[in-house]
Amino acid sequence: MNKKILILGSVGNIGNLLLNHESLKGNTIISVDINELPLEFKNEKNINHYKLDLTNSNDIDTLEQILAKETKKLSSVILASALDSVPQNKNKIPDNYTKGIEFANLDEIQKRINVNITSQLFIIKCIYKHLDKESHILLFSSIYGVRSPDHRIYKKGFIKPIEYSTSKSAIIGLTKHLSITLALQRKGRANCLVLGGLFNKHQDQLFQKKYLEKVPLGRMLSKDDILNAYEFLTSEKSSYITGTSLVIDGGYTAW
Repeated sequence: MNKKILILGSVGNIGNLLLNHESLKGNTIISVDINELPLEFKNEKNINHYKLDLTNSNDIDTLEQILAKETKKLSSVILASALDSVPQNKNKIPDNYTKGIEFANLDEIQKRINVNITSQLFIIKCIYKHLDKESHILLFSSIYGVRSPDHRIYKKGFIKPIEYSTSKSAIIGLTKHLSITLALQRKGRANCLVLGGLFNKHQDQLFQKKYLEKVPLGRMLSKDDILNAYEFLTSEKSSYITGTSLVIDGGYTAW
């Protein structure tokens, strides 16, 4: 049966993975990201992409208008948008920003909180009337939402920004609260995937070595690991599971 899927953050690593997965299944997808969709998806007839910044109230209004035209309830909502900070400084953040809270740039902190938490709440408000008892909302946290980052595995001087951990902890709380209100109002289920470090061939080899010393299963998270968990949580096989944060980390947080 063709399903209606809403994917927020569809151009990011996780969102794009799930966009491709659902597209191959032939489901109808409403794709939303602050960036343009990659070229390989441009001609997919079952994907409608909207370039929106969901920290902006005008773009939130636009999303509401888009959803108002939909006659079919949303089967699945994927909240995959997030801002992270990595040692490579790809996001062109200030040089001192990742050296600890005493060097914090308030604008950068607010930007990450807006994307990682505030926009998630705005989106949930937008989609609420488009859910039914069969709907599922999937949120994403991180091992750094349940454990402090070990800054020693990064290059010298890099401190994972504290608001990243704060936002990922908040998502776990959001999942629990949302799951209860959804269930009581027969609006479906909500669950969260708590992800470990995703393999990336461009990662620094020394970082990978130090990270894997902390993983009992001895490998990084793979895309297939994410897809397998996603398939389970969005299927009838998990129909009695809601409010859960499923940790996929190779045992990292079990030490």
